[in-house]
Amino acid sequence: MSSKATRTEVIKSLISRFISLGLGFSTVAILIRALGVTGYGTWATLISLLAWVQLSDFGVGHVLKNRIASAPNPSNVFKLVCGVFQLYTLIGAFIALLLYLLGDFLIIVNEYKTEAYIVYFSTIIFFPLTISTSILQGCRKNSICLLFGAGQALLWLIFISVLFYLKISLLILSIGYISILLFVSTVQFWVALRILVGTKLNIFRYIIDLSYLKLAYPLFGVGIKFIALQLSSIILFSMGTYLTYSNLSPEAAAEYDVLFKCYQIPLTLFNVVISIYWVEIARLISENNRVVLQKKYKELQFIVLIVSITLLGLSILFAPWFVNLYSSGKIAIKLTTALIFWLLTTIQISSYAGAVFLNAAEKLKGQIILSTLATILLIPLVLFFYSRDVGFSSVPLASALLITPNLIYCNWTAYHHVIKKTI
Repeated sequence: MSSKATRTEVIKSLISRFISLGLGFSTVAILIRALGVTGYGTWATLISLLAWVQLSDFGVGHVLKNRIASAPNPSNVFKLVCGVFQLYTLIGAFIALLLYLLGDFLIIVNEYKTEAYIVYFSTIIFFPLTISTSILQGCRKNSICLLFGAGQALLWLIFISVLFYLKISLLILSIGYISILLFVSTVQFWVALRILVGTKLNIFRYIIDLSYLKLAYPLFGVGIKFIALQLSSIILFSMGTYLTYSNLSPEAAAEYDVLFKCYQIPLTLFNVVISIYWVEIARLISENNRVVLQKKYKELQFIVLIVSITLLGLSILFAPWFVNLYSSGKIAIKLTTALIFWLLTTIQISSYAGAVFLNAAEKLKGQIILSTLATILLIPLVLFFYSRDVGFSSVPLASALLITPNLIYCNWTAYHHVIKKTI
């Protein structure tokens, strides 16, 4: 993909993501008004645990994306895609069984069993459809993937808007959320396969051919390293709502979730850029193109600087006011709390700018060690901050402190051991 094509893909992806974020924020505002702070805190906690479903692929999706991106002709890896789909199906069935046997250990499942089972079982059973994201990203069609995300957000907003004038319950929300998710995922899966192999191939015949399952097994070696990073990332960055709900209150969980979503905007937009750069970097590494790799590294560092400075200014000038306005005066935050979230977001995007080179090169050992240590220390450090009355800022503050070593390591290693050693 040329530099012009890359810029075009970035712009289209960012537009789609902006639309999704805008629709998502509108939906949250409606839910807070309809459910109240306590009810929204419960719903946010229920949905936040879906992040764990991402671990079900054992990191194979990232490896598949690298293989598709590096292939001279992406359609050549179609049999591998079929094998991975079959593997996802088996994993989904296993995870569903584990949820049935062990789900009662989760507080939210105990308190809202019907809603939790509808959301979690449906998501797990249809998990194989998520392979479409790896396919589209590997084919350098990330903008299409994000366009489907925008469509899903629009359908969800329409559904919530209609319910706002009726009686909203967690059960109805669960059914609606999953129905929309599965519809969009099915269409996206079909489109991704058509982009990969065209319209002439009998896709269904290949997908049910179990002889391709063995092709997915070699991806486990690298994939298991990616899942270690995914696991650490989910615990460090996606467990805040649940930890706040469990240790403080539903109201505090709602406050945390709203502020967390505000700071997810720049992080999500930056991740759009990262996902596009990832496949380009993987291709450049396979071509041993050191000069362009250095250029990509400098571009990402410049983007990090601009995003960090802009976000700091917005945090100081608008964050407390915006959250109060957004929640109709139901949620108020302090400037110090906003700055803690800014610090975490800045460290995250700085780390990602280096980590993307290591991930594309599949050099993961150092990241795994540092991320594992951070994960082990997170809950003790969060509980320590809770005991010092830091409140829901405990989670972002602890996470920011623990991932700082990873920021230094990823950027140093990316430049000195990936870019400079590429011949």
